Amino acid sequence: MQVAASDLSRFPGAPFAPAHVEAVAAKFERLLGWHVAPSKEETIEVRLPVIASALILPSRYVTAVNAVRYAGGGEVTGWELTSKRGAMLDGITWYPGTYEIDLVHGYEKVPADLLAEIARACVEFRTDPTLASWSSGPFSASLRAPGQSAGPSATFYAYTAETVI
Repeated sequence: MQVAASDLSRFPGAPFAPAHVEAVAAKFERLLGWHVAPSKEETIEVRLPVIASALILPSRYVTAVNAVRYAGGGEVTGWELTSKRGAMLDGITWYPGTYEIDLVHGYEKVPADLLAEIARACVEFRTDPTLASWSSGPFSASLRAPGQSAGPSATFYAYTAETVI
């Protein structure tokens, strides 16, 4: 996710160190489990362990699906993208296996509500270096390992977040 310190300039606590903003944004995206922004074209693999009536893509904002293939094999046809926000391919029976999907996904810019959460995480960590956890809405974070001393050497430990649709 591309977030610059300047993107957070209007939020309380700004300015933020660019390296801090990049680290927080990267952690949010990694633990959300999908590419947020900017929009990009890529090929992803989806492994399906059972027969299904729909193939759910590991993204929450898909603007186009250009091709679907069996991994290492032929093209899959007859599907349709039924929901950009749900990122689901429907219309055929999906058999167990690995699929390669050429798609375009991600918002053009990071949504404002997520920018606010990133700024809040930056403020909380900077304001209280003893902070071990934080939560707001569907987001939660542990900012350093349990038992790690506070101070400038404190490192990010983990972020978790429910999928935001």
